[in-house]
Amino acid sequence: MVDRHPDKNQGDNKEEAEVKYVEIGKAYKTLTDPEIYQNWVEYGNPDGRQSFSFGIALPAWIVDPSNSMVVLMVYALLFGFALPYAVSRWWSGSKKYTKDGVLNYTMGIYFQEMKEGISTKKMLELLCASMEFKEEVPSRENDKEAVMALFRKVKDVVYTKTGEKLELPHKYNAPYCYKAFTLLYAHLFRVPIDDAQLQEDAYAFVPKFVHLTMRGLLQISAARSWLPQSLNCLEISRMVIQAVPSAWNHMESSDLMQLPYFSATLVKHLRNRKKPIKSIAQLMALAPPDRVEMLKTGGLDDVQVKDVLTVAREYPIVTIDKAFFECAGEKEITPNSLIAFVLRLKAVKYEGEPDDAPASPLTAKKTSLENNSDAQKPAVEEEDDLADDEDDFDDEGNPRGTKRTSRLTKLLTGAYWTNPNKPVHCPYFANVEPGTKEKRPTYLMFLTNPRNNRIIGNPTYINNLVAKSYSDETGPGGYRTVKFRFQAPPQAGTYVFGVLVSCDALMGIELRQEVRLTVVDPPKDDDEESRAKMVKDAWRDLEEEERLERELGLSQFGGVNPNMSRLAKQMADEAEDDDDTDTSSDSSDEDE
Repeated sequence: MVDRHPDKNQGDNKEEAEVKYVEIGKAYKTLTDPEIYQNWVEYGNPDGRQSFSFGIALPAWIVDPSNSMVVLMVYALLFGFALPYAVSRWWSGSKKYTKDGVLNYTMGIYFQEMKEGISTKKMLELLCASMEFKEEVPSRENDKEAVMALFRKVKDVVYTKTGEKLELPHKYNAPYCYKAFTLLYAHLFRVPIDDAQLQEDAYAFVPKFVHLTMRGLLQISAARSWLPQSLNCLEISRMVIQAVPSAWNHMESSDLMQLPYFSATLVKHLRNRKKPIKSIAQLMALAPPDRVEMLKTGGLDDVQVKDVLTVAREYPIVTIDKAFFECAGEKEITPNSLIAFVLRLKAVKYEGEPDDAPASPLTAKKTSLENNSDAQKPAVEEEDDLADDEDDFDDEGNPRGTKRTSRLTKLLTGAYWTNPNKPVHCPYFANVEPGTKEKRPTYLMFLTNPRNNRIIGNPTYINNLVAKSYSDETGPGGYRTVKFRFQAPPQAGTYVFGVLVSCDALMGIELRQEVRLTVVDPPKDDDEESRAKMVKDAWRDLEEEERLERELGLSQFGGVNPNMSRLAKQMADEAEDDDDTDTSSDSSDEDE
């Protein structure tokens, strides 16, 4: 160590000797001082924990002084022109569209032209006036001749099948409107398109018809509380997805046309039986040998019959299992309290049914979608009935006692954005762009006011109602429970609500049920101030929950509806006018 001492090295090696001398000193202290030795063991340095610094390695040509002007020009071009241009393009594009991906100009047309009472066919014409068909799909010089030739072909098919004379819309007479109108009707009536360029346009148009209907027309109808027009939107979505013109009353508008190999001749064959078959549910209610024999006599071979039954077994039978009102922490519902409408749906299917299978649910229990008498009876209004279920499965069809996914986990993992349902059989929609298009069913729940046939609040979207096989020994049919929260009417009485459930992709699924809400006056000794505070606190918590859902983009799946106070008061005023009427006699078993 002495030969490394700075006093012994005064020449060129002085600096190097000083560094070595310090290092040797630190090494000696590290070996002799326990505290310094511990720092070296834990941190790799006898001086203890050290700070870290990071840097960016730049190419040598950037820091080369001879390239300074080139680098400066590149930076000026990038940050002075390219970046502002990209931001401006993004901003202008985002301002053109709504949050649901519809052009603001198109939404303006819908807003002006959508009228209460508009029919399904008029809504189809309005749909073809969407600006997306002009801006997002290029037009060609020979479009006019090709479109008119296809329209004449479609017109003949429509007249042959329905007896109606199809005419081009007079109000929306732009060339792109005519093209969209022709391609829409060609798709609905399954008319082959010979022109290759028009076929390419159809590939782009068909998915847009569904998107614009569900994200444009339905949004406006629901915002205006129009129930008939909202149901028309769902019908249009189903028509486009299944390529079945259900708005026309003829053989090919039957729900059975969702099955492969079905034609007007086969549908007529099923309807002319002693007990007519008008739906998939009625077809599957037959005994297996009868089904096979009936399909074979209709002209199908063994392979085709097998394909038909394979698709039909996947068709879900959806029923309303429970429907009632509840008030958290209270046995009775009092005026202005925070309540929730609870709906539990059940879905079963016929997957894997053998030839000698037992009686189907439609045979053993009348759960037909068209003749569901249970769904027309007033539902139980107490929560206790749901809690006393005889089965051992929870609301979601899972065995009771199993660990359930928390709400926060679903939000963080994106469970609310996924649709676990199997894609529906829709070859005319799925094959629009082979291998890339599929449609998973979504169910919509509407809470309605039967007095004026209006929607209360926004429709609730149900993406996770997964149908299970009725013969599955692991559990009953798939269950899903949804809640719709709002404020109770301000006055005591009995209020009649309606619940309607429909599907956007499958025909024949439309459930209706009447539900009664009984509001009673609170006990006289009840502390009104504490009750008001409790309601206010509950609303504050739920409004915060709604804000979180809205920020996460979950508003379309339902949630809190604080604007229900006005609607509840409206219903209370209507009920007050009928105080002298015995509301209990309003219950009706009529099948809607």
